[in-house]
Amino acid sequence: MKDKAYRLDEATSDLEKFSKEVLRALIADNVPPTPSNYAIYFEKVLESKPNEIKEDIQNILEVEEQNDDEEALEMEKAFKEGFSQIRQTMQKVGNVYKGLKHLDMIIKKYSLQIKNSTDKIQLQGLGSSLLQDITKLNSVIKKETVEMKDLYQKTALVLKKSEDQSIHDAQYGVYKKSYLLQKINQEITLVEKFNHETTLLAVKIKESVFVNVKNKKAILTITRTLARLLLKTSRRSDIIAHYEDAIFMIILKHTDLENAKRNANRLKSMVTATNFFFGDKEITIDVEIGIGKISKDRSVEETIVCVLDALDVAKEDPGLVAAICEKDYD
Repeated sequence: MKDKAYRLDEATSDLEKFSKEVLRALIADNVPPTPSNYAIYFEKVLESKPNEIKEDIQNILEVEEQNDDEEALEMEKAFKEGFSQIRQTMQKVGNVYKGLKHLDMIIKKYSLQIKNSTDKIQLQGLGSSLLQDITKLNSVIKKETVEMKDLYQKTALVLKKSEDQSIHDAQYGVYKKSYLLQKINQEITLVEKFNHETTLLAVKIKESVFVNVKNKKAILTITRTLARLLLKTSRRSDIIAHYEDAIFMIILKHTDLENAKRNANRLKSMVTATNFFFGDKEITIDVEIGIGKISKDRSVEETIVCVLDALDVAKEDPGLVAAICEKDYD
């Protein structure tokens, strides 16, 4: 076990040295050290390193990468399958349209012939021919509509699967709960492996804000405004997601409890400075904030419970900027 820990420390040290080398290469080439440029140079400099160093660094990065490529591949397969079925459905719709247009032409043709005919035997023959043509065409249209219904149902299933796999919450413009849980689990692994500190914030609009707001559209607008403020005040590395029931959660990577409290204070100041009008009513947003550590000693569920408990404490104390949960689950 000691050898493994030593090897990990050695690999982490190599990564630190390597990271500084990447930064020096950016500066030497007079390239702005933006995240995208750094990522490009990271790969570029890594190519020139011995295989042993490459392997060590790749082992460290594997934890963060996890199975993102596999998920993207599954999403791409689902979309391709969906588009293929939609294309087939449209072909069936086209065939039905052509069939109905042909039916219209048949009816017009026989209507004109029947109108101009006075012979009973000829009329009977025309009626019989019309019935045969309509029956034949109806059989074709019926077959196409049955196949079209089957394709529609398959397409609906694919679209639902794609929706379930998506990570974006369209209503609020942040990540979905499923993605949040996945990232908390990933961060627990990283915290255990590298021993850094990461915190989780839970944020919810105070019930008092909605006392005089009964309009559902207004409530949604206020909640969306909070989501936009969370995005505005966050760092690129922060992960903001809608948990449920208009509760938002933020993963603050490499942030201890003290810095998390500062983040919460800054967030609360920005939020309470935001107000707008609905009709003749002025609305000022205020929030409750719960904070908890992401720890190797807590499961994902225990971490969530921890910050939700802190959120309840914040709700009971209106003067508190943020409540902190430091429960142990050993």
